[in-house]
Amino acid sequence: MLKKPHTKSYLALMFSMFIAIFSSFSQTTIWSDSFDAPAGGTSNNNAGVGWTLNTEGNSSNRWFINTPAGIGCSSSGNVLHISCTGFLCGILGGPDEPIYAAAANVSRTAISPSISTLGQSNLTLTFEFICEGSAGTDFGTLSLSGDGGTSWNDLPGEYSGVSSCSTKTITIPAIYENIANLKMRFKWQESDASDGFDPPFSVDNIRITTPNTGCTPPTVNAGTASAICAGASVNIGGAPTATGGSGNGTYTYAWTPATGLSSATTANPIANPTATTTYNLVVTQGGAVCTGSGSVTITVNTPQTLTTTPAGVQNLCAGQSLPIAASAGFTNYNWTSPGGVLSGQTITADQAGAYEVSATDANGCLSTAPAVTLNFSGSGGNITITPAGPIEACEGQTVELVAQTGLSNYEWSNGASGNTLTVTETGGYSVSAQDVNGCILVSGIVDVEINSLPVANFTFEQTFTTEYQVQFTNTSSSADAYLWNFGGNNTSIEQNPLFTFAFDNLWPVTLTVTNNCGTSTTTISVNVIKTSINDLPGFNSLNLGPNPGNDFLFFSGVTLSNKKINFKIYDILGKLQMQKQLQVQGNFNEILNTQSLSKGMYLVEVESDKVVATQKWIKQ
Repeated sequence: MLKKPHTKSYLALMFSMFIAIFSSFSQTTIWSDSFDAPAGGTSNNNAGVGWTLNTEGNSSNRWFINTPAGIGCSSSGNVLHISCTGFLCGILGGPDEPIYAAAANVSRTAISPSISTLGQSNLTLTFEFICEGSAGTDFGTLSLSGDGGTSWNDLPGEYSGVSSCSTKTITIPAIYENIANLKMRFKWQESDASDGFDPPFSVDNIRITTPNTGCTPPTVNAGTASAICAGASVNIGGAPTATGGSGNGTYTYAWTPATGLSSATTANPIANPTATTTYNLVVTQGGAVCTGSGSVTITVNTPQTLTTTPAGVQNLCAGQSLPIAASAGFTNYNWTSPGGVLSGQTITADQAGAYEVSATDANGCLSTAPAVTLNFSGSGGNITITPAGPIEACEGQTVELVAQTGLSNYEWSNGASGNTLTVTETGGYSVSAQDVNGCILVSGIVDVEINSLPVANFTFEQTFTTEYQVQFTNTSSSADAYLWNFGGNNTSIEQNPLFTFAFDNLWPVTLTVTNNCGTSTTTISVNVIKTSINDLPGFNSLNLGPNPGNDFLFFSGVTLSNKKINFKIYDILGKLQMQKQLQVQGNFNEILNTQSLSKGMYLVEVESDKVVATQKWIKQ
């Protein structure tokens, strides 16, 4: 690629600076952009904010706002300039130089943010630039728009062949005075595919000025931006709308656009726009000497769409009702209905006529849904079922439910069809059918309970608090009444009786349970054991202690003959925990080590000459 080394013209730069400084004493800067911070100040510096670059898409050559290497009008700081992007930049000249051959027949634009010229006239645009390029093929242009960028007017002239920093001064046409949405557009046009000269286009220090009138404009408060609902209105302007200023006389007000305003010439008109509108205000003090400007945006919120489910015309049968639900996301639901005013998101409609709902949306706007109209026809009413219930039956039996005849399309709640239903399970049953008018009739619910047959069963446990006493626990199912038979005409009707037998024995115990559907009986043998060893035959005395005890159990007694004793210890669940055989005669005293046993209640069994005695023992 051919390159032409860039040589700055410091003389031209100094001249430009002189012109700018001189002009600043006679001009008021209403907007400027040095592309460097800080923003604001007396020059109303935009600081490079809000520019729209390369809306046509990306290519090798693009607009940038940054600090390039030696192609701007200043030795440091940001500029608006055309440069290249992509890996070829590092090979063919670097990121601050374009690649002509790679981007033929394209144009790239840089569009400023909106600039307000309200209250301003006799506008001048100046900017510094360098533009090498080639006339007619690779060049820059400048356009203006007065409608925020919808349409553009190209200003005369092309920018090319300028290798040193220059200043361009343009008188802005009068059509761009006193408007809110002035925009400027720099365009780089590249029409050939051959290499060119660098840099192509670089812009800096843009200023829009107006002649200095020597007065201080009034401070204007156009009001606070607000949102209203369609059809509503709001006062605009401040409190006060204008203050200060060095002009003479009273303030005069000019609002634009006047559409939707009660007055375009008062400080606080009433605004009733039909769409979101930005109202611009120019305040003049002392005739046309000193002006200030401001603007306020009134957002018009269109009410959100409110709907109903169902909607439109609904045909019901006599006696029926219809729930109608308004869409969610609203508040303060109010319905007008044939029966009066109703509230809530959902209502139940049961009268013929129109039902219309209004509600407040998230923006505070009132929305109204199209009315729902109900028409009633047919006979309506309920279907009768025989028997009417409630009905009880026993397990294994069936119940026949019969719906009234003369209807069609019977459908029961369990999915069966026909006017007769055979029921074998507990539940609530209903039926629907159609009459001759096609209206759906429904029945009430008939409750059917299928009772289970009783099943007798029980458990037991010897208490050992009283000798031969047993606690019985009923575990029967579906039982309403109980009859216990412990033998010897001893009975009980308690659900969980406590019974004391006469002596130790294997006792058969019978439990009979009943309910409305039948009877069930079970007999279980209950082994009642003796809970003392003192009565064991062949011994003058037997002692077991201490009770409660701990790690050692003392077993002593007196016998006149040689006796063999089988000594066993069981836990409360009947599991053998310890056993020992003893051979004793006369006085004896045996010490048994029970350290291996956990704390709890145990049964000690002593057996001699095939006679068994049992005693409860507690280890602490």
